[in-house]
Amino acid sequence: MPKCPHCHQPFMYKQLLRISWSSRVGVECSNCQKTSFESASSKKKLTLVTIITPITIIIFRELLNLSMTVVSFIILMFLGILTLTLPLYTKLTKEEEPLW
Repeated sequence: MPKCPHCHQPFMYKQLLRISWSSRVGVECSNCQKTSFESASSKKKLTLVTIITPITIIIFRELLNLSMTVVSFIILMFLGILTLTLPLYTKLTKEEEPLW
């Protein structure tokens, strides 16, 4: 689990889930009361995974001649797995970093 960059207290899963799905929102540490932000590299990786995976699935749909129902199911499974694992890979910084 990611830790507070100020005091190294581990964040709760629920707090990290909130920060990983909202832009420009920090998460306040329950220990030191300071705000931490998602790093720019973490945001870029999330964007890359979120864009490339559905495109890859759609390309494979054409190559393997899969029905749209199967493709929709695969995309929903991917989004579920992404939602559950995303907070575990989130990196936090002391200050908000510009994306570019």
